[in-house]
Amino acid sequence: MTFWGIATVALIGAASGFGLYCFACAFHVWRKRNSPVADGARPLGAAGRLGRVASMVLLLGGVVCAATASIASLIFVPEGLLHGKDLLTVRTPKDLHVQWTVADAAVKPGDLLARFHSPEKEARVEVLRLTIEELQTERAVVERRPLEPDREITRRLLDLGNERRHIESRLNQLEIECDEIQRGLACERLTATDQIRQLETEYAQLTRELTQAQKGLEFDRAQAVRSDELMRRGAGTPRDREQWLRDVKIGVEEVCKLQEQAENVRTQKTDLAEGLAELLSTMQSQATGLRRQIAVLGKQLDEVGGAEAAVQERLKSDLARAAELRSRELQQIDARVRETEKELGGVEQSLREVAAVGGFVVYRAPSPQTVGEGEPLLVVGPHQGLRLQMRLPKWQRKSLQQAAALKLELVSQMDRDAEVERHFVERRFVGRLVQWRGLPNDPSYGLAELSCEPPAEAVRYLSSGNEILVKMHWWPTPLASPLFLGGVLSALLGFAGWTLSSFRRAETASKPHGSAAGPTQQPDRQASWATEYGSEGAVLHLLGVQLREGILRHSVDRHLLAALEWALDRHRARAIRLIATGLAEDDQLGDPLRRFVSGNGSANGSGRHQGLAHEDRRRLIRIVRTVAPRLLAAGSPRPDEAPDDRAGTATVPRNVTTATTPAPR
Repeated sequence: MTFWGIATVALIGAASGFGLYCFACAFHVWRKRNSPVADGARPLGAAGRLGRVASMVLLLGGVVCAATASIASLIFVPEGLLHGKDLLTVRTPKDLHVQWTVADAAVKPGDLLARFHSPEKEARVEVLRLTIEELQTERAVVERRPLEPDREITRRLLDLGNERRHIESRLNQLEIECDEIQRGLACERLTATDQIRQLETEYAQLTRELTQAQKGLEFDRAQAVRSDELMRRGAGTPRDREQWLRDVKIGVEEVCKLQEQAENVRTQKTDLAEGLAELLSTMQSQATGLRRQIAVLGKQLDEVGGAEAAVQERLKSDLARAAELRSRELQQIDARVRETEKELGGVEQSLREVAAVGGFVVYRAPSPQTVGEGEPLLVVGPHQGLRLQMRLPKWQRKSLQQAAALKLELVSQMDRDAEVERHFVERRFVGRLVQWRGLPNDPSYGLAELSCEPPAEAVRYLSSGNEILVKMHWWPTPLASPLFLGGVLSALLGFAGWTLSSFRRAETASKPHGSAAGPTQQPDRQASWATEYGSEGAVLHLLGVQLREGILRHSVDRHLLAALEWALDRHRARAIRLIATGLAEDDQLGDPLRRFVSGNGSANGSGRHQGLAHEDRRRLIRIVRTVAPRLLAAGSPRPDEAPDDRAGTATVPRNVTTATTPAPR
């Protein structure tokens, strides 16, 4: 514990002791002044005494628990461990000089944090860049170079191509000749067919003409025979006969001519048909020969095509081999380029430092050029700040969440390397709760994670893998502590029980107890008043006795009323209690008092009725209602309802209690 902690506990202990001493003195005085009169109160039973003892125990225990909880919260300072696991540290590499550092406080992933300088590595960077350019040029040349298949396959493919083209040319010629023969044959066939059809048409026409000529010849012959008969008969003329004979001769000549023509046409048709059949046979044989040649050439072409397809497949596979070879060459060049680029990137990376994660620069070397080898140059922390872990009771969680800022302090640590105590100049900083996690094996406690921003010196110390013990100068709300709440509740219960028992004793003290209440007071009672309250207690008790005697005699002195009013104003609750005790409320006093304040006075010893002025009657009623309200019935006149009371004010002070029960002790 530090000096300030010890001093705080000492001051709190001294203040608590002084407060307890004052409370004990006040309680002693209060108890003495409010103790019951021996003959005026009933003694408490065993249950009552036990209740008062339990109330006192609860009250004192509650006060002790609340004080213990408060002192414990001041004595026991929460401590936590701060580490640098989330820090990104930039250190000066070997044989390098700092050239530039980032000036911004906030950095993002990929941002440049620092740049270093080295002549050897910069020259190596230039060499690697030139090597990359050379490899890229070589790759472009290889990529644009045509594929180189096997030469034997190429020559064989060319020979087969030439042979295939020659066969195709010969085949085309034969097909053309065959087509010409077919076309000629078709033309000859069509021509001969047309001629035959014309001859058939002409022969049919000649046949019809021949038939008609033969019919005409027969008719002419029949007419000639008829003309001969007519001449023989003498009915005809020679001229007619000669005419018919000429007609017969002409008809014979015409029939012979038509028959000759028809025979000629039939002969031509037969010759034409025979010539056509011979021509068709000749041309058909030529076409058949050509088709045989075409079939032979087709087989040769198929053989050449199959051989050419096989060679093309070989060429394809060879081209694939050539393409694979070129691809491998390109891959080899690309691999060399990547290797060179990686080497270049490594050299360039050694000359600069890039942020792997985003955050804020929490430490920056004051003079980057003079930072030694391996010393922290920059330290980047997370956006949420560093995490501080503390083991705290669960009841402090709500207070931690409500706290806006928590004051934290660094504790001097032992350095690992030097094994000496590490002191920090700037120790105080603030934090806030970001996460609370319960401990499964410790249900009463939890792990609180605080986000904080420690000083730059502490961050530099944490960047080397060290850990720092941190104290939290924060006191939780006492009402959140179960011990403090239990103490307060216990104290309230004890106070309530003690107050209740005190009221019950006051009620028993104010009630009459048969023979204990009488017109006169016993000597031991007066002695008790004098012992407890001194001479003033006896005077106040005497005033109550005198008031009782005056009420019974129906004669109250005005000076007595003034003395009672002064006593009530001066001593208040104590005067009310002592005067009420001297007044000794009982049934013997109630009826005379009611008759007296009602104005119906009784005869005194001399035979005269003693009356009371209206103002004095009002003062008396106020005093009695203040001291012993039970003596006045519900129907008794109030002080402001006294008969013929037009003016006048109360002489009893306003601050005197006028409740229907005795004043609180």
